[in-house]
Amino acid sequence: MNTGFSFLVNMFQRRQRLKITPPPPRVDMTLDQFRQRPDLVAEARRLQADPWFRLQMEVLMNESPANYMTSRVSADRVLGQIEGYNLALNNLVAMATPPGDAVTLESTFDDKNNDIK
Repeated sequence: MNTGFSFLVNMFQRRQRLKITPPPPRVDMTLDQFRQRPDLVAEARRLQADPWFRLQMEVLMNESPANYMTSRVSADRVLGQIEGYNLALNNLVAMATPPGDAVTLESTFDDKNNDIK
């Protein structure tokens, strides 16, 4: 009995049982376009309600570059990394919220205060 041959046969038999899924197609969509589609927002909301996803988000927040600042890296670079990291996490959260209506700002001061002489 050749154990090397049987090992190879078992290895190839196991590979046949693997299910290989192709990666999803690339999507060129902005966050605003994503949030305009109610079906995508509802799916993102469902995903964010999942406790495993929330755990992953908490782990990612704990891994922020802000928690690992070193003196060997310039402050500008560290701030850029922190800002980019936070922006990516905030975009994940924003995907679950539909776009809000634009708020029109109105002045609340009196016109009499605008007279400068």
